[in-house]
Amino acid sequence: MNNKQYYVTLPDKAQEGPYDEETLIARYQAGKYPEGTLVWSDGMDGWIHIETIMPNAEKITNDVMRSADCKPNMPPLPVFIPPTPPTPSIPDNFKKEYYVADYDGNKQGPYSLDELKNSVKTGKLYGSELGWKQGMTDWVSLEDILDTRPVTYYMDPQSWVACSFFCASSILSIALTMAFSDRSYNAFMIFSWGARLTVLTASILLLIRLFKAWKVLQNISARIRIPSPGQAVGFLFIPIFNFYWAFIAFCKISSLGNKLLKRPGSIQLWPFLTHCILNILGFIVLVASGGASSRGAVENWLIIGTIISICSTACVIFVIYYINKLIFKYNKTK
Repeated sequence: MNNKQYYVTLPDKAQEGPYDEETLIARYQAGKYPEGTLVWSDGMDGWIHIETIMPNAEKITNDVMRSADCKPNMPPLPVFIPPTPPTPSIPDNFKKEYYVADYDGNKQGPYSLDELKNSVKTGKLYGSELGWKQGMTDWVSLEDILDTRPVTYYMDPQSWVACSFFCASSILSIALTMAFSDRSYNAFMIFSWGARLTVLTASILLLIRLFKAWKVLQNISARIRIPSPGQAVGFLFIPIFNFYWAFIAFCKISSLGNKLLKRPGSIQLWPFLTHCILNILGFIVLVASGGASSRGAVENWLIIGTIISICSTACVIFVIYYINKLIFKYNKTK
């Protein structure tokens, strides 16, 4: 045995030593060094696998093996040092890089983006102050930095056309009721067919808006399993079942739509619910008027149907507005 002192680096980068050759062999034969353990001593060019110096080692006695379990000293670092992992980057909203100029021209900061949002939310800042960070060419309003300006919603042309057709159907419903009361049957037939065509056109436009709304709901529903846009619209054409499905197809827009807008109550339930109820009442009136046995009964049912039509038009305009709002918000944020 020589007097060399050996240092050991385990596969998990833990280090031991120094050991003399006898102690090193004893620990190796005791099974303390798994495959891949490195060893080095003075005079070696670099770290080598411990197995390369052990094949011809003599068997160490049990007494020596027991004495080899003493606590080792800290060895020097091996020649190869694993690279230091990169420092994790700081998210942009936590970086303190924004400065604020108040109305007196005093500069405050630096603030992180989250701190600015909380300051505006709690009233410490108004939001109309000027803000700046490195890289910006000039000071701008905090409202532009935080994107807190109120969103102006507008109705797209298709929504306006749908609302116009529903309003026209109500007007024609009033006209045909008056023509029936005046016994102007030719005018009654003209207004009747005109009302049917306008209601049909308006319903098609509403279904198109409904399809687009459910397409938005499908994109924001995450892991919630909901019907596809095609199913939401298609099930409305199933007789009898469609009275039930209308409540699902329309009212679900309210609950899931608020998830996107992130303001509870921003999409109200009552227009959707009332619209579905009035559709059922309208169907009942249509069947009842067709089975009326006297002219006076028909006239009464027509008056009730006209009132329902006007109320339904008012509700459906709100429905179209909220659907438009949902689609607008989704297109703005995606």
